[in-house]
Amino acid sequence: MDLKKTTNLSIEDVKTKPTEEIMNSSFDCVCGKTHTIPIKKLSIGEDIIGNIVQDIKNLGISGTGGVIFDKRIENKVARNVIESLKKSGIETIEKPMGDGVSLIKPEIRNSENVSKILKDRVNFLISIGSGVISDITKYAATILSIPSILIATAPSMNGYTSTLAAMTDRGIKKTMPISNLIAIYADINILKDAPTEMVLSGFGDILSKASCIADWKLSNLIKKSYFCPMSFYITDITEKRYMAIPEEIGKKSKKGIKELTDGIMRSGLSMTIIGTSTPSSGSEHVISHYWDLLALIYGRKKLLHGTQVGVATPIAVRLFDFLSEYPIKKRINMEKLKNNYFDTEEILSFLKKKYGEYANGLWEQLNKKYMNWNEKEKELEYILDNWYDIWDNCYKFIRPANEIENALEKSGAPKNYSEIDLSIDDAMDAIINGWVLRPRYTILDTLHDLGLSKEAAEKVL
Repeated sequence: MDLKKTTNLSIEDVKTKPTEEIMNSSFDCVCGKTHTIPIKKLSIGEDIIGNIVQDIKNLGISGTGGVIFDKRIENKVARNVIESLKKSGIETIEKPMGDGVSLIKPEIRNSENVSKILKDRVNFLISIGSGVISDITKYAATILSIPSILIATAPSMNGYTSTLAAMTDRGIKKTMPISNLIAIYADINILKDAPTEMVLSGFGDILSKASCIADWKLSNLIKKSYFCPMSFYITDITEKRYMAIPEEIGKKSKKGIKELTDGIMRSGLSMTIIGTSTPSSGSEHVISHYWDLLALIYGRKKLLHGTQVGVATPIAVRLFDFLSEYPIKKRINMEKLKNNYFDTEEILSFLKKKYGEYANGLWEQLNKKYMNWNEKEKELEYILDNWYDIWDNCYKFIRPANEIENALEKSGAPKNYSEIDLSIDDAMDAIINGWVLRPRYTILDTLHDLGLSKEAAEKVL
């Protein structure tokens, strides 16, 4: 196969072909756009690491490679890859991350530091790790304008195949566009040895499909934002398979790990074809990120992202259930909503009082979607006038909450906030105030704008 040549595919090809066969392709979509998957190579299988050297040559990559890994956990895998590269005459410069004990944070400054250290010394980067190391590497390669290659060590999140990097800046989550991601390798014999909690985190992350596309459709209907259904359909082929075997995933059998890995790779591609994280990140991710913020503020141990997402997804689905069944026209008082609506000074005062040093970073994001009352009133009138049509359209992209909880339980993953050491106050706080966290519009915004966040939280928790 010519790894340099882009293939033109049909929509049916993208839906049905094996994930590895839709890489380095483009297709004309029902949304009217031509979508592209620019990643040249994806390899999922057993004992595939040895293929990297030949693929590097086939991809036209040459020179010195910078190898980035977390020395706390990835040293053994890193040694094998580095030795294989060196035996083939490829020079490497190693850049182990961290102190060997502490967790590494996906801070933008970590990518900037890597790029400063390796600038003019390497021609491509290789990441050996999972979510944080992959994102640091992808963003550093983008800064340096050089190719990156990812070697997955845990099926713990869906970002490997995403042309985005989930970073933090002053404690606030930011999604950064990346370029030059060339190849991804997922060796089942490496992935099955990942800690169980990381495997279950990956499962929780991709279960977000049950609610996240509905959030995107909600934004499309209310904000008139762009929407493409292919981000939903591209993952159908894998969703059916991993939803059928949650026990195998929990046991980390080769079959379970392979289906989970294929699922997270497809999920990442749903973001790549659109260019934003929206297709895989709705209110359930906002809730998870809000819990991250609480951990930062109160000095708590940060939990695995996907584990929190898995717990938050049934909550998000039940918020849709709550609103779709709500007798809205009998109970909504527009004058009361107007009196309770915050102007910018009131929002800033609230943010500073509740979130302290993080207030300015939150406002930077929130200000992107803030509307004055006159604009918001028109939006709310539209929502009320089109109430039933809105929910009918959103429910085309929702999976029932009990199905998600059953899958989590069968896999051995947590399914309730209390199982991950969060209180009901933490859960309510995320539903009531999560809308401040991201510029993206989700059902958390709808609830807030209608003055129903607290009532909804009390109902669904």
